Amino acid sequence: MFGDWQSFRIVHFASVALVITFVIIHWRLGQKAGGEELTGSMFW
Repeated sequence: MFGDWQSFRIVHFASVALVITFVIIHWRLGQKAGGEELTGSMFW
């Protein structure tokens, strides 16, 4: 699928970094839009 082990490592590392960045950006936008009440109501 990826060819060799090295390319799989690169794709995996890039996708993990993108997901973490995506989560942080969304959390910040949620804090800006609705503050602690908004993000708290999503999870608790």
